[in-house]
Amino acid sequence: EPQSLHVFTQLPADQKNQVIDTTFVPAAAPATPPADAAAWAPQRDAWMQALTTKVFRAWPTTAPSVTLTKENSSARDGIRMTAFDIETDSAFRIRLYIAHQEGLRLEDLDLIALNVLDGDGWTQFCETYYSRFGKLIETFPAIKDNPESFKNEKSMFENFKWGMAYVCPRGIGPTAWEGSEKAQTQRLRRFYLTGQTLQSSQVWDIRRTVQGIRQLPGLDKTKLWLTGHRDQAVNALYASLFEDNIARLDLHEMPTSHAPDGPAYLNVLRYLDIPQAAAMAAERTRVVIYTDDKPAWNYLTTTGEALKLEPKQIQLREVVKPGEGN
Repeated sequence: EPQSLHVFTQLPADQKNQVIDTTFVPAAAPATPPADAAAWAPQRDAWMQALTTKVFRAWPTTAPSVTLTKENSSARDGIRMTAFDIETDSAFRIRLYIAHQEGLRLEDLDLIALNVLDGDGWTQFCETYYSRFGKLIETFPAIKDNPESFKNEKSMFENFKWGMAYVCPRGIGPTAWEGSEKAQTQRLRRFYLTGQTLQSSQVWDIRRTVQGIRQLPGLDKTKLWLTGHRDQAVNALYASLFEDNIARLDLHEMPTSHAPDGPAYLNVLRYLDIPQAAAMAAERTRVVIYTDDKPAWNYLTTTGEALKLEPKQIQLREVVKPGEGN
């Protein structure tokens, strides 16, 4: 019997087989917050150089303008939704949705909030909008309607001239891969063969979506926020380091480290971790993190103090529970 070949009925608590890959290359020493702006600048520049040449090196160096195609538009119950298809690279297409109050044009909007969706976010989006805008939404079976969520969105649009944009990076929602766990693992390994990971490709998708939004008539200078939950919060954070004129990041339930459960980017822990990326972002945009572990962000807040950033530039807020606002 194959079972007779088992050495252990249960793996020892101190086993390293499942994490041995983390020991192949030494991680960077824990970062020390800078004393002042003069000490910060060379460290920030070195990290950006590492991100460009070592972590996200597989990104195209000379990407053409984003190809963005309007697919359709529909209005229901006071809300207009428009769907656009974006070619983030020559081999991949994702869909961008923009919702706002019916009667407003894109150029009338005071704000665009780009929601970078993970699997749970895609489900919530479909539950909110699919019953009214199903013809625009590439979807999956077993979606239930959430009228309360739609009511809340409608109320927001009635009170603010805001647009809510939604996108699923590759591998999520409409482009999620199907198959066994083994097949999924094989797909993820193929990314490594091209010098990248699924998650670093998702950061590229977010960048291209931001560029596409800026190409839409009337939105080239509109205030833009990025919002993400969990791993997509991290991906949005890194995307903001490479795209200008992002007014705010809203980052929910964001991991405090790439290891063991954060997004996998090649080589990243040889140089920096998520709190250091957040500190770099805070120089460029307002960073709002919703967290139950504020001490984990001491590097970020201490760096903000050393750089004499405005108090609102870095905000650590309580986690937003379902049904609560920001």
